[in-house]
Amino acid sequence: MRQVRTLSKESVSRSRLFGLLILAIVGARVLGLFFNQLDLGTDESQYWHWSRSFDFGYFSKPPLIAWIIGASTALFGNAEWAVRLAFPLLHGGTAWALYLLGRALYSDRVGFWAGLGYLALPAASLSSGVASTDAPLLLCWTSALALFAASLERRTLAKSLALGLLIGAGFLAKYAMIYFALAAGLTALIRRDARSFLLSSHGALVGAGALAAMSPNLLWNARNGFSTVSHTAANANWGASLFNPDAFLKFFGDQFVVFGPLYFAALLAGAALFVVRGGRGRGGAPSKADRLLIAFSAPILLIILAQAFISRAHANWAAAAIPAVTLMTTAWLLNRQWTPLLKGVVAAHLALGAGLLGLAAQPNWADEAGLANAFKRVRGWETTAAVVAETARRQGGLPVIAQNRDVAAALLYYGRGDETLAGRIRVHAPHPAPRNHFEAALPIMRAEEPSLFVTKSAAPPPETLGETEFLGAARVRTGQGKERTVFFFRVGAPSAD
Repeated sequence: MRQVRTLSKESVSRSRLFGLLILAIVGARVLGLFFNQLDLGTDESQYWHWSRSFDFGYFSKPPLIAWIIGASTALFGNAEWAVRLAFPLLHGGTAWALYLLGRALYSDRVGFWAGLGYLALPAASLSSGVASTDAPLLLCWTSALALFAASLERRTLAKSLALGLLIGAGFLAKYAMIYFALAAGLTALIRRDARSFLLSSHGALVGAGALAAMSPNLLWNARNGFSTVSHTAANANWGASLFNPDAFLKFFGDQFVVFGPLYFAALLAGAALFVVRGGRGRGGAPSKADRLLIAFSAPILLIILAQAFISRAHANWAAAAIPAVTLMTTAWLLNRQWTPLLKGVVAAHLALGAGLLGLAAQPNWADEAGLANAFKRVRGWETTAAVVAETARRQGGLPVIAQNRDVAAALLYYGRGDETLAGRIRVHAPHPAPRNHFEAALPIMRAEEPSLFVTKSAAPPPETLGETEFLGAARVRTGQGKERTVFFFRVGAPSAD
């Protein structure tokens, strides 16, 4: 009895320590947002624009990210830190869910180091400083995985319904949540308890809960020509040249950053040993926990690796596999007594995360370190909007037509308080079908009144916009040796003089 109480006290002590570490790390990242000098990126400004009007779907993504930003900005205003506020908190929640999953599948110690390792990952550090769909996806995914694992041990109606709702919520964050159904189905093939659960009334309740949560977005897509689904499919880019080994190698190399070099290398080593030993590890066949985590990581990685080889894949497209990979490789490393290496890597990752906070607060440090290129897409947008507003005023307060998605996003966010820009921005939409949200929401084909056409290209505007007069160009610094050039044209009816 005394041994059990001691272990229980250890567990409680470790839980408290982990909770304090989450509070400290997430608190530092939230505090860093107040000192962050980087402008909103194009996607972030677009998500903010979505959040201005509540809906059950948007052009290129499901709605959860817009709802999150809408809630935080309703409470705290529209400053950059308020737009990004929820995202370090979401990653903290994911780390806690991974800790609980690791504790249930392996041990309290494994859960501790897996949760801390996840929160320290370079990808989590970067993602905590920006508004992105990966943060809510990973929280829903990891929480659903923890609930799925718990349901395999002891099923209840409440857990089954909560699991379905979590899966549906993840779908509202990012359509990559559909991999969860694939992974659960694969688990059912290799584990009898999963098969029994999914084929029971509890499995039906999971499906009903998921469908109920997803249905508003599915109905929105049906009413809007399945624009989000079509955009997601178009991202696969299978209409371009197929078979791209360079894209495959780039994506493969990027995973050492996304998953962390130690975790991804351990995954590759473990997979190689598994194949060499004919499907058996050093201690025999993989455990039930290992099989669950393999099912929730391997199919995702293989699918996206195939996608990268066939066409292309962004580095974060396999992000849903991060929780399972982090937990599984942490268990392997601890089991093989590689604890000092694991601790060293986690410490190094935390130090790197602290450095990223410093670079965001002092972008000039990035210039001095030769990293200006890495930050150029999130610098200079506020200045760009100010230059556009001043040019429009000099032309008598012309309304603005933006050619580029990124320019449109910056003008809508950073021009929100300028009477010259607010409510007076349209986006050139030359194609029969819109290519992005702004072409769908603020389209203009022909300027019926004199307007200021803003573009990053020196080429003259399309003839469909009417008569054209070149007004000049402006260069905006985006880092040491980096600049953004915007060109201005007067389009539409000729000027009075």
